[in-house]
Amino acid sequence: MHEENLNTPEDSGSQAEKAPQTNQPEARKKRSRYVRRYPRRRAKSQTAVPLEEKDSGPAVTAESEAGDQDKATKDKATKEDTSQDNMPDIISGLKIHPAGEGIRELKFPGLDAAQARKNLVQYVRDQREHSGCKNAVLRLDGGLDSSVVAGLLTEAMGSKHVHLVYFIQSDRHSMEHARAVLAARCLGCYLEIRDIRPPVDKVLAGHGAVSETRKMQFAARAGMATLYDIAETKEARVVGGLNKTKWLLGYGITHGDLAYDFNLLGGLYRSQVLELAKALHVPKEILEKAKQTHLADVLPKEKPADLDWEEVDYYLYQMVDVRLALSYVYTLGADKEKLSWIYRRLRDTADKRQLPHAPEMVSVYMPGRWKK
Repeated sequence: MHEENLNTPEDSGSQAEKAPQTNQPEARKKRSRYVRRYPRRRAKSQTAVPLEEKDSGPAVTAESEAGDQDKATKDKATKEDTSQDNMPDIISGLKIHPAGEGIRELKFPGLDAAQARKNLVQYVRDQREHSGCKNAVLRLDGGLDSSVVAGLLTEAMGSKHVHLVYFIQSDRHSMEHARAVLAARCLGCYLEIRDIRPPVDKVLAGHGAVSETRKMQFAARAGMATLYDIAETKEARVVGGLNKTKWLLGYGITHGDLAYDFNLLGGLYRSQVLELAKALHVPKEILEKAKQTHLADVLPKEKPADLDWEEVDYYLYQMVDVRLALSYVYTLGADKEKLSWIYRRLRDTADKRQLPHAPEMVSVYMPGRWKK
C-alpha cells in the first residue's frame, strides 16, 4: 500500500512561507552577540527574613561588636599596606617608586666599568658593520670625554682606523693641545691639527660686533663641518663625545657639538664617565684636570655658588631616570635653589634634545588614488 501525500499545495506554500521565520531567533542571537558583549547583571534576589528568625539569633553584646570592629580595621589596614607595596605612588602624573623609608636611601648608582667598556666596544663594532664604514673621525680637545671616546674607538676598530682632529679656536690653547697630543700618543693614533681661526674671522668680519659667544658657536659649527668633510674623504663616520650630564644641561651647540652620527657617551653621566676613564687607563694629567674642572668653568653665568658635578648627576638621575616629581625630590632634602636651577636648565634647553619640528598636514590630504 502506498501512503498518500496528505499535504496540499496550499499547505506546502504556507510551510515555505513559515520556514524563514524559524531562523529569525538564531539571527537575533548572532546580532545580540555583537551588540551586547557582556551579560546583563541581574540583581540579587533578596528574600525577606521573618521577624521571628531575626529575634531567634544569639544576643549581640557591646564587647562582641567592639571585637568585630577591631578585626575589620586590622583587615583593612593590611589590605592598604599590601596595595601600597604593590602599586607605585603617582605624583604630578609620573610613576615613581613607592614612598617610604626605602626611597630616602636611594643613591646615585655606580658603574660596572668592565661591563660598560665591553658593551660600548661591541656597540662600535655593530655600527661599523651596519654602516659599512671602517673608519671613524673624532674631535679630540684634550678633555675627559673625547679621550674616553678615543680609547673606546681604538679598542674596537684599531688605531689605523681612527682619525683624530684637534682644532685651534683661540689663543689660549697650549695646555689643551698638550693633553690632546698626549692622549693621541698613548693610543698610537694620528692627530691632525687644524687652525680654524682665519676662516672664522674672515666670515664674521664686517657683520657687526662679534661677541665671544657668537664666535665660539660659529667656530664649533665650522669645526663640525670640517669633520664631516674629512669623513667624506676617508669614508668614515663622525663620532660624538658628549656625556649625559652636559647633554641634559644644554651644554652642546646645535649643529656643532650635537652634530654627529652616534654618541658613545650619551647614556653615561659625568661621574660614571670618570670611572670608565680609570678603567681605560686615561693619562693622569687628563684625569686630574677633569677633577679640577668645576661647573662654573663650563657654565659661568648660569651656575649657583655651591653646585658640583656629583650633585648635578644625583638630581638629574632622580628626575630623569627614576622619574621622581620635582616636589618629591625636594622632600628628600634637596636645596631649593639648586633644584630650581637644574629644572630651569632642563626646561629651557629641551629644544636642543629634539628633532626639528614640522607641522602635521595629514588633515589636508585629498582622497584619491596613490600615484605610482
